[in-house]
Amino acid sequence: MKQIKPDFKRVKYSDFWLIGMMIILMFIGLVMIYSASSGQLALAKESPTTYLRKQAGWMAMSLVIFVIASYRPQNFRGRFPLNFLLVICLTALQLGLDLIGPRINGAAGWVALGPISFQPAEFLKLINVIYFAEVLLGKSKNMKWLTLGIFVMQMIAILAAPDLGGLAINLMIYLVMLIAALKIIFRWRFMWGVIPVIIMIYIATYIASVKKFVPFIPAYQAERIKNFTNPFDYVQTSGRQLVHSYYAISNGGWTGVGIGNSIEKQGYLPEPYTDFILSIISEEWGVIGVSLILLLLAGLICRIIILGSRTRSLYNTLVCYGIATFIFTGAVFNIGGMLGMLPLTGVTLPFISYGGSSLFVLTLSLGIVNKIAIQTKLGEDELEQREILRSLRPQGTQMSVKRRPQRPVNPSQGPTRR
Repeated sequence: MKQIKPDFKRVKYSDFWLIGMMIILMFIGLVMIYSASSGQLALAKESPTTYLRKQAGWMAMSLVIFVIASYRPQNFRGRFPLNFLLVICLTALQLGLDLIGPRINGAAGWVALGPISFQPAEFLKLINVIYFAEVLLGKSKNMKWLTLGIFVMQMIAILAAPDLGGLAINLMIYLVMLIAALKIIFRWRFMWGVIPVIIMIYIATYIASVKKFVPFIPAYQAERIKNFTNPFDYVQTSGRQLVHSYYAISNGGWTGVGIGNSIEKQGYLPEPYTDFILSIISEEWGVIGVSLILLLLAGLICRIIILGSRTRSLYNTLVCYGIATFIFTGAVFNIGGMLGMLPLTGVTLPFISYGGSSLFVLTLSLGIVNKIAIQTKLGEDELEQREILRSLRPQGTQMSVKRRPQRPVNPSQGPTRR
């Protein structure tokens, strides 16, 4: 029987920069969820630690998930049938929830299990990364049209929710991973010049399509899109969140008013512990505190990209780039919405905002990245890359496995045994 327990002998090979930044962000989120939610809970005459206790429980479970994902000996690659089944099931579940599921804050796509609600769409992001990496490496040679149909179904399901943020994140995942695969497999150097152009076209198309199709999307989404250009015209209705976000940023200044001293969290900014938690951080910590958090997020994303570029396995590289993409895109849409630069999409701030589904997926994703870092240090990715090359070579690709430089042998010591 294969070992299913974590192998803690591998802990010393972990990437501690990655782990350190993740834990710091999670604890900052825990502190700010308590601070941002305590005002409204006090007004409702509830315990001010309600959301803190829930998030602490999710954080503990998420760290267990991280440990299992990081230190289990089994590789997550080579399970194409299982990944394919997960994609099918999650897509069907998402589509079914859009039609008959409960709606929370106007959006569908939630599974309610008693007092706990979660979004399958969050898990779909990570499964898409793992599955699409296998698709790009030719694992689904006989299933190309079926794979295309699955992705189309996903887009329909996300739009039916409606979840414009989820749509943008998934499209960005596919785009970046496709470009990375073309660049790595075919060594198209000019692709790096094409990337900025494609991203600009993508953003322009997204904004233009959103404005064009405002009459055809649900009312609450249409209001979000209309008021992000001038929220003060809707200050008493749908523009209230964005206006009070501006007030919070203005109140904070450079150094903030101090943790726990926010005015906007006292019923002015609705649900300040979710989408707009960065506004409360800006008010209490000021520009300096927000800059610290943004530097941590940027450092985490850059670290994932660096680990992806170091591995000798093309599959691991694509997975790292995909994970970095959905963390980066989620952060951009959350921060852009808070500043009024992008329409509000309901995307949470990674590791900081309140919510269990997002935290589970993020820690599981970083567990996979840490596992990749361990495999790279132990040289386990060379064998995996050889298997990938065998599957790609019939298609005419010419690639070689990146090897570690060998230390020169001292002639006085004689031949080295292998």
